[in-house]
Amino acid sequence: MCAHDRAEPAVITPKELGECNKPERALLAVRGKVYNVTEFVERHPGGRDILLMAAGRDVTQVFETYHDEKAEKVLSPYTNVPDADPDIDVASVHFRRIRKDQTWYPFYLLQHVYAPVMYSLYGLKSRYDDIAILYFSKRRGSIPVNPLTPSQHALFWGGKAFFVFHRLVLPAFFMPLSQVLYFFVLADLATAWTLALVFQANHVVQHVDWPTPDPKTNTINQDWMELQIRTAQDYSHDGFLTTKLTGGLNYQVVHHAFPQICQWYYPEIAPIVKSTCKEFGVPYTVRKDFWEAIGDHVRLLWDLGRDARVEKKAK
Repeated sequence: MCAHDRAEPAVITPKELGECNKPERALLAVRGKVYNVTEFVERHPGGRDILLMAAGRDVTQVFETYHDEKAEKVLSPYTNVPDADPDIDVASVHFRRIRKDQTWYPFYLLQHVYAPVMYSLYGLKSRYDDIAILYFSKRRGSIPVNPLTPSQHALFWGGKAFFVFHRLVLPAFFMPLSQVLYFFVLADLATAWTLALVFQANHVVQHVDWPTPDPKTNTINQDWMELQIRTAQDYSHDGFLTTKLTGGLNYQVVHHAFPQICQWYYPEIAPIVKSTCKEFGVPYTVRKDFWEAIGDHVRLLWDLGRDARVEKKAK
């Protein structure tokens, strides 16, 4: 039973808050206070799905960055923060070691060789993960996923059906099925590999911060904008073609700081961000090109693949 179905309690625990995450009873917490937004769901200017996604959890930082006049919109409020950024969540035994708090295993010695190759399987993995997350684990890393509405279920499976139809069924009318499967697998591997490398070059690299929340307060004592800048890096600012092919993701720092701005304006914003960072002493990392940026990622894999052995020898 949702806590709010009873007489209004003086204190609502995180567990009780988490139970109130459905359209018929939606609560959320902002700055330590719990709000009943059930009647507001259909009137929310940002759309009902946003509130339903937020229901059952503390959304203080996201709320402030979208509504406070002193803050801009936020796309990824907890970049590179363990147990808060799902992009760096790892299993107890993961195929790669990208965080120092992960247990070291001998096979990590070769992760700088095999991990970049395995990124080509991310497309297949993502199609498995979205079903597993929505219908089984109900979590993406440490972040709980709220139940879907009937229309969202229909949209999800409709999208799956359309994908299968236009990628496999429709081409089979014009060429042998063996060729369809061959080109499907080839395109899928190439696309997943390219996209994965683009993102690894932005975040999972040397020279960026990997903040750790205070164990007592579970907070990070750092300005939000500074956090975005310190936890990512840009590359190839002079690469017109790189900017077009990556959709502006080579300006990842700018993308996180100003996600509400069209990516084609990032090249004009970046110099302003750079000069402001210089003025306030905040490091803004920009690599010469994609290859230098992905080199940072490979070096991170190399270093953390050997990290435990080096520390053990040092002792």
